Amino acid sequence: MCKVLIFGGTTEGRILAEYCSENRIPAYVSVVSEYGRELLKEDLYVRPLTGPMDAGQMRAFIEDEAIELVVDATHPYARNATENIKSACRDTGTAYLRYLRNTEDERENAGDELFSTPEEAAKWLEETQGNIFVTTGSNELAAFAGTEKLKHRIFARVLPSSFAVGKCEELGITGKHLICMQGPFTKEMNAAMLRQTNAAYLVTKETGKAGGFDEKLEAARECGVSVIIIGHPKETGSGMNQIYSQLSRFSVRGTPFERREVLLAGIGPGSEALMTQEVREAIRNSDFLIGAPRMLKAAAACIKREQTEGELPAVKTAYLDFEVEEALRLHHDWQRAVILYSGDSGFHSGTRKLAERLKKNGCSFRVLPGISSVSYFAARLGISWDDALLASAHGCEFDAASALKSGCRKIFLLTGGKNGAGELCRRLTESGFGHVKVTVGEKLSYRDEQITEGSAKSLCGREFEPLSLVLIEEENDER
Repeated sequence: MCKVLIFGGTTEGRILAEYCSENRIPAYVSVVSEYGRELLKEDLYVRPLTGPMDAGQMRAFIEDEAIELVVDATHPYARNATENIKSACRDTGTAYLRYLRNTEDERENAGDELFSTPEEAAKWLEETQGNIFVTTGSNELAAFAGTEKLKHRIFARVLPSSFAVGKCEELGITGKHLICMQGPFTKEMNAAMLRQTNAAYLVTKETGKAGGFDEKLEAARECGVSVIIIGHPKETGSGMNQIYSQLSRFSVRGTPFERREVLLAGIGPGSEALMTQEVREAIRNSDFLIGAPRMLKAAAACIKREQTEGELPAVKTAYLDFEVEEALRLHHDWQRAVILYSGDSGFHSGTRKLAERLKKNGCSFRVLPGISSVSYFAARLGISWDDALLASAHGCEFDAASALKSGCRKIFLLTGGKNGAGELCRRLTESGFGHVKVTVGEKLSYRDEQITEGSAKSLCGREFEPLSLVLIEEENDER
C-alpha cells in the first residue's frame, strides 16, 4: 500500500513528509542518521527508514516494496546519493522526481567569492589571513582542516550528532573551534557567531532559502565578513508544488485504506464464553489482532469455534500503548485491527493510554466494552457492587486500610505484582483490620477458577495468582 519513497534528511524532506501525513499519503522517508529520524513526525502514514543505502540496496528496496514514485529531496551537494537514487530508478523503471532548490537569485546577489569545490575554496583561503567560520557541514571539512595553514583558523558549525562530532574530532577540530547546533539560524544568531569567532571569512554552500543562505549573507554583510560560496552543478528538477501534485495521486483519502477501522475491545474476564457478541463479531471480521498472550488465546478459541473457512487474521503480541501503536504502523496490510484488553475497556484498562496516543496521532478508533471482572465476580458471589469502592493495586499503590478507616465497607480491588492478595491481607492485619472478610478470585471465568474466602488474618501471607480480584468487606464496626 505504501508506494512512495522519499529520500530526505533535509528541510524539504521534512516538509514533504509532513505533506504526506496531512494528506494521508503512505510514504517511506529515508534518512541517513538517527538524528534525522528524530526530526520526522512518525505516524500511520509516514514510515521512516534509517541508515545509508547504496544503489543496490535502493534498487532492492524499490523492487521489494513495489515503489511507484521516488522523490529525491536530498541536499544539493549530496551528489553520490542523487546518482545512486537515479541509478536505482533507471534500473527498476520507477518514476523519479528531483526537488530543485532555487539558488540562482542568491548567487547573483551575493557579490563574493564563488568556487566549484571545497578544495578550490580552501586553496584560495590559504593565501588569506584571519579566522574562517565554516558552515558547510562535516562532510566537506576535510578540505579545509587537512592543511596546516587553515586548521587553526577554522571554526566549524555542524549538526549536534555523534557522527558529525566524530568526524570533526578526527580532523582535529575540537573545543572552542567546534560549534554543534541545529538550525534554522536567524541573521542575528549568525552575526553573533561571526563576532564571537572574530571571523574574517564565512564559508557556505549555495543552499538557497531552505538552507538559511539569505540569513548568512545578511549577517556577513552586517559584520563586514567576506563570504566564500561553494556552488553546485546546475540540475533540472521540480518545484515543491509540482511534487505535491504528483504525491497527491497516492493519497488514500476516501479509499478503503483510509477507512481502516481500529477497535479497542474488552474481552471480559478471560474466558471466550464471556465475550460479548459485538466483540466476537469484531474478532471474526478482523484481519489483525493485537493483545497479550492470554487475550490472543481467547480470540483464537473464538475464531476456531465460529470460523470454519477464510483467511485467519495476522497476530501480534503487544499490550503497552506504544507497542500497539508501533504494530499498527509497521504492519501495512490490515483493514480492520482489533486490540484486545481483559475485562471491560473502561475499568483500569490499557484502553485509556492507547486511546490518548491514537487521538494525539490523529488515528480514529472505536471502543467495544466487555464484561468487567468486578461484574463477573459479584455475580459469582451473588452480591451487588453498586455500593462498593472500585480500585486497583496493579502497578500502583492503594491503601485499603485507609479506605476502611474513612468508612468504606465494601472494596473491590485488582491486585498484581508485588501488591498481591496475600501481601494485601498482611498489611490489613498489621493495620488492625485482620478481622475483615476477604474473598480472593483467581483465574476468574476459566475452568480452573478458584475463589477463596477468609479473614485478612487467616489469608495473611498466602500465595495467590498475581492477577487476582479481591473483595474486602467490613461486616461490622467492632474490631
